[in-house]
Amino acid sequence: MFKEMKQLIENVKQYAMGYESQKRYKHSVRVAKMARKIAKKYSIDADKAYLAGISHDLCKEMSSEAIKNFAKADGLPITAIEEKKPSLLHGRAAAIVVQKFFHIEDFDIIEAIRYHTFGKANMSTLAKIVYISDKIEPKRPQVNKAYYKKLNAMDLDEMALTIVQESIVYLQNKHKNVSDSTLEFLESLKKDTGTDSDKGKLDEQRQIS
Repeated sequence: MFKEMKQLIENVKQYAMGYESQKRYKHSVRVAKMARKIAKKYSIDADKAYLAGISHDLCKEMSSEAIKNFAKADGLPITAIEEKKPSLLHGRAAAIVVQKFFHIEDFDIIEAIRYHTFGKANMSTLAKIVYISDKIEPKRPQVNKAYYKKLNAMDLDEMALTIVQESIVYLQNKHKNVSDSTLEFLESLKKDTGTDSDKGKLDEQRQIS
């Protein structure tokens, strides 16, 4: 099983190198390494975390048409935000790619790849890890020692909540839409962390988006 996983990871890496720019591939490797590191801390399968991390952007640089064609195979509706900017479907598309070409059917891995862009309410621990890792890999502009120190003092859900809140503020400051999926993820994290849920504020965020 160990050898099979290592070979699977290597196969996905080879695919990624063929479909991603060097810059994008290096980002994917950093995300995979970060996911593996966090997974070990929380006693989650580190190889699964690495595999999901290295796979998360497989379709990021494909054409809009190709991304949509892959993504729609999951049977989920395409939202207005995704329709307007098809590149936002790249996580859903990548989840289909790893199922179709690498026969990966592990629910947590697929979920982690599919929802790493927007997040989703009640995601698995692995999915939260990949979501976080994508946002805090070392080359992200906001990341420094002080930022890592702040996050390291938190548990996983607190870390995810902080990152989602930062993401929403960033999008709103840029006058960009916030997806319902992200807002639902925010609310689920508030419940998981015992943070008071302000439904009025959620409605306000929906209106802004």
